[in-house]
Amino acid sequence: MKCRALVIGLALAVGCGHVRPGGTEALRTEGKGLWASKGCIGCHTRGAIGTPIAPDLADINRKFSVDGLARWLRNPAAQAPNTHMPRIELTDHEIDAIVTYLTTPTPD
Repeated sequence: MKCRALVIGLALAVGCGHVRPGGTEALRTEGKGLWASKGCIGCHTRGAIGTPIAPDLADINRKFSVDGLARWLRNPAAQAPNTHMPRIELTDHEIDAIVTYLTTPTPD
């Protein structure tokens, strides 16, 4: 039993993600709402949803890791100085929710 708890704890610490309150599905749903309300949908698409001005984000997890995407959302210009993406005021929780939405391969 102690071994199992240690393995789970190590998996979380090493990079399988951090524990998300409310579960992944609740956070994904919240992220989908934030993606719309924070204006991401005005430039980006995710599959058939959104405006095709900027890149489609349907397979964004192939380009960015979860941590990389979170860094991008915190400060796009720090990741790519010539980007047209504005810096959007987001809390860490909002970033976590949007990242969960964009990287969870579930149908909208």
